[in-house]
Amino acid sequence: MQILSAQPLQRNDRPSPTLGQIADEWLESMSSGVKFSTLSAYSAIAAKYIPEELRSKPVSRVTASDIRQLLRAAEHPPGRAELSLSRMHSISTVICSILDYARGNGLSAVVYRQERGRSGAARHEIDPLTLSEQERLEKWLLANMDESTLGVLICLYTGLRLGEICAIKWGDVSFADSALRVRRTVQRVSIPGGGGGEGRTRLMFDTPKSRSANRFVPLPAFLLDVMRPFRGDDAALILTGSAERCIEPRTYQNRFHSMLRAAGLRQVNFHTLRHTFATSCISLGCDTKTLSEILGHADVGVTLNIYVHPSVPAKRELVERLSGRSGHATPDCGA
Repeated sequence: MQILSAQPLQRNDRPSPTLGQIADEWLESMSSGVKFSTLSAYSAIAAKYIPEELRSKPVSRVTASDIRQLLRAAEHPPGRAELSLSRMHSISTVICSILDYARGNGLSAVVYRQERGRSGAARHEIDPLTLSEQERLEKWLLANMDESTLGVLICLYTGLRLGEICAIKWGDVSFADSALRVRRTVQRVSIPGGGGGEGRTRLMFDTPKSRSANRFVPLPAFLLDVMRPFRGDDAALILTGSAERCIEPRTYQNRFHSMLRAAGLRQVNFHTLRHTFATSCISLGCDTKTLSEILGHADVGVTLNIYVHPSVPAKRELVERLSGRSGHATPDCGA
């Protein structure tokens, strides 16, 4: 796929290429090495978050202060909530990669390295459903079972991502093995280099976000029993019962919000179902490696960082057990 017709910018040919020209060339250089959806995400970030005055500035004159100002403006969009840490990381990665590309091609460009997240935060903040909320949602889903509510119930017991559940077909489900295979995802992506109006985006099926995300996920027996009456042709999508019709993720997210309102529950993001599944598994004693494979994380460290946060009582119990193993009695600290 040809995105742009830019030619490599050599110092001798064009001594002062702009940041925008370098960004366009970097995107073209990436087009053959990454998935279309990834390239689309990179292109959308460059188009949305690099302001025109910075795009038109010679890359050799772009300063660290310019980059910090760009990131601050991106983090705090006017009239909207601040961006998430993961989104800010993606923006910073694209900007740093563009500058690295410029230096790699013999151009003078500022060295800018990604900084830690807000307030130095290194962990994700998650807010899963409580046990009572989960039970209430599940009761409502079972009382109002159709293809859409079935998808939410599946996510509650598998931790599938939004794009993954929208792309699951009946052929991915093995009733004999009590498992489903995650082998694709669906998302609406921008068309890099596209013009305005219609055609700027399209709904696209793609492979999962990483090799580990292509995985088998076990299904509990009760869930298989709920799924059986809806079983369709192998090519049919679970959420629609059709091979030709797909629910795009944003639409399904909106349906999920409607379900929460109908069930009398607080409004949460669809990804909360994944967090709820993971935290429930941890509370039941699931080891981190197993959970990481079920969730399709690229590295077990991701699972540890997001979900495994030992409480103060758990830490205290550990050191008390350690001292007891060594034969030390707890000292009497009475008055």
